[in-house]
Amino acid sequence: MASTFKVPVAVYALRLAQEGRLSLTEPVPVRREDMVEPGILFEHFRHPGVAISLLNAMELSITTSDNGATDMILQR
Repeated sequence: MASTFKVPVAVYALRLAQEGRLSLTEPVPVRREDMVEPGILFEHFRHPGVAISLLNAMELSITTSDNGATDMILQR
């Protein structure tokens, strides 16, 4: 399934936000295990203390195929 799974994950997150069950703008801490290599999260944010919104995670997931960002969305 690889990256074809990322669009349905984003759509589901958007649906949950539309229903008021999920915030897309609330900062979500990026854990070390979310920084999957290769990926933007791994390449640019290697140290603790980073938080991004789910909207940012969706953009990374879909536009750069960042698997760690996809995992963050799934966990929320």
